Amino acid sequence: MLNPSPRGVVCALALLTGGLLLTGCSGASEPEATETTEVRGTLTVPTVHEVVGNTTIVEPTCEAAPGYGDVRKGGQVAVLDPEGTIVAIGELGEGKSGIGNDCTFPFSVPDVPVGEKFYSIDVGNEFRGIHTITEDQLGVYQTLTIG
Repeated sequence: MLNPSPRGVVCALALLTGGLLLTGCSGASEPEATETTEVRGTLTVPTVHEVVGNTTIVEPTCEAAPGYGDVRKGGQVAVLDPEGTIVAIGELGEGKSGIGNDCTFPFSVPDVPVGEKFYSIDVGNEFRGIHTITEDQLGVYQTLTIG
């Protein structure tokens, strides 16, 4: 013998009597809002500065050295879950000259859902590799270097 729930009985009675009591009878619930955070940091790559005589000309902005063409302003920064699924996408900002022959690009990836044990940060093409972090490190400023 079936033992219907009180909610099921109320919904059945409402339907039988022709009532318009629809709220709460579908069995579906409102989706819970997913908590998110922002992953921020920098990516540093080699650059080529112009050398005149014995003086290196350093510009306030820079471009990555040949072979790093995928690392540029607007380049994609993806955050992946442990299964390798992209969960959020951001982009690289304007590159800034650093000490020596380095070019540093800031990045920001908004709306990264929390709740996974590990995440990967993927910048540029598939040959750049990925940087793995824990959930606790999501809010820590990431400092990545290639080359």
